[in-house]
Amino acid sequence: MLKLYHQKRSMSIINIKMIMQYLSGYLTMHKEVHIEMVADRIKFLRESNNLTQSELARQLGITRSSVNAWEQGISVPSTQYVVE
Repeated sequence: MLKLYHQKRSMSIINIKMIMQYLSGYLTMHKEVHIEMVADRIKFLRESNNLTQSELARQLGITRSSVNAWEQGISVPSTQYVVE
């Protein structure tokens, strides 16, 4: 039973890593179109959760200017923050 649990957990971690690698590669290949989509989605989710940029930044352990850059399409979050 314990072995099966570890196998399932390993599969989940592997699947998440594969998805994040795919997204990272996809965003790189289609950068112009998707940066704007990512920026809009981050802002929408932040506002939907009634968070300020500062509050979201604090929760993620980053600066408010990083969140602002994501929302302005200046940069995109690393896969570490996409999962969070």
